[in-house]
Amino acid sequence: MTKPGTAAPEVIVGREVLNAGLTLGDLGLYVKLDQLIEQMGEAGEYLSVYEMVEALLGGAVGLIPGATADELRAGIERLVATDFLA
Repeated sequence: MTKPGTAAPEVIVGREVLNAGLTLGDLGLYVKLDQLIEQMGEAGEYLSVYEMVEALLGGAVGLIPGATADELRAGIERLVATDFLA
């Protein structure tokens, strides 16, 4: 978190991300999924969408305030549709 009165860290977003039409929420979800997959090791690469949603809602990689299962599922589907998640 950035202290009041200080500049936020710069975030560089690649052109392919902008062209894909992903939202900041989608990008945040991608980061959480990347952390989840890394945390689970080899088994993380074979998670179903249901398992990903359950792990995220359970706080496996930190809380996602206000997220519902339907919203997470839709976000994962957008990431898959744009080839950011296989």
